[in-house]
Amino acid sequence: MEEVPGGVSGSRRNEDIALDLMKFVAMTTGYGRTTSSGVGFQGTGAAFSVAGIPIARDAALVEGGFDWRFAPQAKLGAFYQGELAAHAQTHAVKGAFTWDF
Repeated sequence: MEEVPGGVSGSRRNEDIALDLMKFVAMTTGYGRTTSSGVGFQGTGAAFSVAGIPIARDAALVEGGFDWRFAPQAKLGAFYQGELAAHAQTHAVKGAFTWDF
């Protein structure tokens, strides 16, 4: 397996009030060879291979969300996370309800 050196730089900020807002923005960069490579396996069973997609050379990482404490023991939250590159994107959305007892 080959490792690709990379780096991430960014900032995060939380505001702690009844509505807790979370924000994160960063840029990631891969250096060197970022093309995909495959690995083949062969043994006593059927042969198979494993391959991956190329690593994006430059991508933006974006996160944002909130936690709303609507009662002393309960809060409701939503969160978005995305990675945006020239030829690939990933997105995730999460929701949460927390009850402290």
